[in-house]
Amino acid sequence: MKNTNYQKTITLYGKEVKLWSKQEDLELIELRRAGAEIEEVAEQLNRTPKAINKRLNNRHFYKTYTDNYKKGYSNFLDL
Repeated sequence: MKNTNYQKTITLYGKEVKLWSKQEDLELIELRRAGAEIEEVAEQLNRTPKAINKRLNNRHFYKTYTDNYKKGYSNFLDL
């Protein structure tokens, strides 16, 4: 799945930051479920590996995409 989303950016502390879209989140989940490595996902989504790791460890990301949020983070969506 090729990312064709318009990238919305904001300036935070003088640095331009790309915001994550719902479509990118879903692509991230799909790619990780398919067994893609962090570097592959980063390339596909035009993000850095650090950005991918930060997104995967973001509490809002988990709360948004799982019903098991209160049960803990292990085995989240089999990522």
